[in-house]
Amino acid sequence: MAPMYEIFELKNKLKVLHIPQKSASATAMILTKTGSRNEMGENNGVSHFLEHLLFKGSKKYKGPKKLNEAFEILGAQHNAYTSKEHTAFYAKSSPKHINEVVEILTDMFVNPTIPPAELEKERGVVIEEINMYEDMPMHTIDEIFEETFFGKHSPLGRTILGTKENIQNIPRKEILRYKNENYDASRTILVLSGDLPKTIIKKASELAKLEIIERKTQKQNLNPSTKVFIKTKKTDQTHFYLGVPTFAYNNEKEHVLVVLSAILGAGMSSRLFMEIREKRSLAYYISSVTETFQDCGYFAVRAGVSNEKLNEAISATVQLLENFKKPTNSELKKAKEQIISSLLFSLDSSDGLASFYGKQLLLKGKIKTPTQIINKIRSVTADEVKNLAKELFLQPKTLAVIGPHKNKQELETIIS
Repeated sequence: MAPMYEIFELKNKLKVLHIPQKSASATAMILTKTGSRNEMGENNGVSHFLEHLLFKGSKKYKGPKKLNEAFEILGAQHNAYTSKEHTAFYAKSSPKHINEVVEILTDMFVNPTIPPAELEKERGVVIEEINMYEDMPMHTIDEIFEETFFGKHSPLGRTILGTKENIQNIPRKEILRYKNENYDASRTILVLSGDLPKTIIKKASELAKLEIIERKTQKQNLNPSTKVFIKTKKTDQTHFYLGVPTFAYNNEKEHVLVVLSAILGAGMSSRLFMEIREKRSLAYYISSVTETFQDCGYFAVRAGVSNEKLNEAISATVQLLENFKKPTNSELKKAKEQIISSLLFSLDSSDGLASFYGKQLLLKGKIKTPTQIINKIRSVTADEVKNLAKELFLQPKTLAVIGPHKNKQELETIIS
């Protein structure tokens, strides 16, 4: 029987994670433990900007056209993303082309040229990306919430996109310094998933050139207290995030939290959807969110509501959370099946497999197989869910709002 995953080490101790799986596609993904929490106020946004700039050419592929063509001539789909705690670069292709894909991806990661002219052009592109999201409150309310919850000038409170001023002015030498200090062997892994040739590991030789630069991650301090922030904006619908602190990765209650969140806000028969939308007609969309980081986390409810019914919607949400009733057997079974199905569906493709295994190894330092996670989910009891709800929802709450509102004091009273 083939192993579920294998871990190799290059000469510089950089880990290569291989997930052997017969599939129509294969994926190569480079993950680096570098995101906006590694930044300071003056260079906030550099991680995401750097993600863009790596597509502008490398040692072997001069300029953005040649680099992108190198992927696309193989029929490969390639992309990247930046989060608070990591950045990912990945490409998916047919298994017969994965050797070439790994060579392109590793050259792009280790040997980017970041041509000055391309850098200057990309400043405008990223600023337009910031503008685009500022025009989409549904997609920025989470960042407003995290600024409020963690503190605007704290590691996890800084936005991923950064400020327009920073993007406009950050010098090329500062971007290169940041790249060299953070894209190192100790913070990077290569993930390979699919039905791959045995020679594939050798194609990662460029990554063996990375140095080991041990750096401590900035600690995130939490100050649990009632906090409200309103971004006053003329909108046809008000968007809000209401949340409480939870815990970090690898907490023994993380599977209970996932089940609790599913009962409250996953699907059209969840408690929040039925109470706030179906029964009271207060919202168009409403769901729950959980986020965990290496030293903290949060649970939140996100919703889009009528401008006139904001106070009523928040009040009803607070009551539902604080008076959480023990889940029925039916609710518990439904939540577990939703979670398990969602997990299994996400593993249907080589890129889903790469992300599932790779992020665990990078961020948590260990891997739980799908079977281990499913067994944990199935073992969660109704009493565990009820007890966790009681522990979490009586804490001080944080509320972020985008819409035509100004009365902060009124909202503080509701969530207190």
